Amino acid sequence: MSNFEKPQDQKFEQDLSDERIKEIDKEIQELETAKEQAVDSILLVSKKKKKGKKTEMQKIELPDNPQTREIDFIKDDKGRFHFEFTDSEGNQVIASPGDLIADMQWGIYYDLNHEIKSSDHRSKYDKFRKKYLAAAYQTKIDKLQTEKLLMQRLKMPNLEHYLSEIYKELYQDLKTGVTEKEQAGFIFEKMINGLLTKISVDLGEQYGFEVEPADVIDDVELKADLIVKFLASKRGDRGVGAGENDQVKGFQLTLIDKNDKRWQHKKDQVQKIKQDISKGKVTEIDDLVLLETGVGNREVMSRYEKWQQRGKFAGGPENLFSVSQIMEFLKKVFEKTDLDFAKNRSFESAVSNYFEKYG
Repeated sequence: MSNFEKPQDQKFEQDLSDERIKEIDKEIQELETAKEQAVDSILLVSKKKKKGKKTEMQKIELPDNPQTREIDFIKDDKGRFHFEFTDSEGNQVIASPGDLIADMQWGIYYDLNHEIKSSDHRSKYDKFRKKYLAAAYQTKIDKLQTEKLLMQRLKMPNLEHYLSEIYKELYQDLKTGVTEKEQAGFIFEKMINGLLTKISVDLGEQYGFEVEPADVIDDVELKADLIVKFLASKRGDRGVGAGENDQVKGFQLTLIDKNDKRWQHKKDQVQKIKQDISKGKVTEIDDLVLLETGVGNREVMSRYEKWQQRGKFAGGPENLFSVSQIMEFLKKVFEKTDLDFAKNRSFESAVSNYFEKYG
């Protein structure tokens, strides 16, 4: 027996079969194909529309047909659009396309089958719907990838005992459907990931960065709660020559105050990973940053609870932080990169204006 010692764990160990891993690989391949076909079907309709052929709006169906919410499509006279959602208290909430994609991490999906007559708006809406559909498929693919990674780790004969216990608990949570842990640390990770996902979707193409999902190995062994990929600048004019283009940076988030003795333990963990990166032992990321934001458990949970009370409105609980707080969070993420707020004022202004409008 490898990592499991108790008799009741024998059935659990049997579940970690090579056959299941093969099944997962097959499921992932099928989903990748389905994602490509679904996205291409929207693209095909868009091309027909450009050629002047009359077409119906291509209806999109999400994988596994999750329950979806109604949300209003709002267009302006400049070819732009956003969405509006009514919360449980009757408040109108303005949401960006990025808000809707970020909401997937909370298990919230939207019906994006609005009938759009304006060709300009329809073209841009279809472009977003392609991105939304791809993200929905990727969410399902990521879950399967997580199961596969956990199984592969748990099958390792010489896996350290403490890692075995962590991965075993995560695997059991996955199999029993425990996906949301209502603990401040987990919730705050989602909040920061949500903020970055929004601006990655709505501003990222212009400024050259994207958020990558931190997989279970990144989280447990590399201490990376989220990963930001800084793409090589195509224009070379992002404001500074910091040499951070084409870098992958991991971030370890913490709600622990710097004066708490546990802070030093976190710092030591991050420092060890940084040393492993410099020695070439870790190649998945180029740097790891310990991100302390100055907020605590109470501030996180109060916003999460208020968001729930208001019917989990579009955009997530992270939108209940003030714009100044959000800017402080993100300032630390982009520090010492080409998008450093202190050196790249146009990016700082774009992010601030974005959250003033949609936050």
